[in-house]
Amino acid sequence: MSGKIELKVRKGYSKDKRYNYYPEWFLEITDEDDENLTVNISPSWEALKNLIRDIKIHELRVDKTRERKNDADRWEWAMKEAIEEAQTTIKDFEIPEIYTEQELKK
Repeated sequence: MSGKIELKVRKGYSKDKRYNYYPEWFLEITDEDDENLTVNISPSWEALKNLIRDIKIHELRVDKTRERKNDADRWEWAMKEAIEEAQTTIKDFEIPEIYTEQELKK
């Protein structure tokens, strides 16, 4: 795999009518063969959970059918590591304008 996935933030429609927009995250995925070809997706939490589950199942299948060091557990490690990194650095991160320029509607 040689493509790229980046998390980005844009102004999205706010379900909370008090605000003029919602800072919405989305994924920008770049094709592995053509860096000029990108697609943006905004998966639901359920879709994201299902993706993680399906990747884990794939890795378990590969572990069972190939002679290799088991790799499936690396997914759990990666998730735990990412959560821990976010929690330990949250006090130090900057808040970009897209989060602070939201306005309450009058």
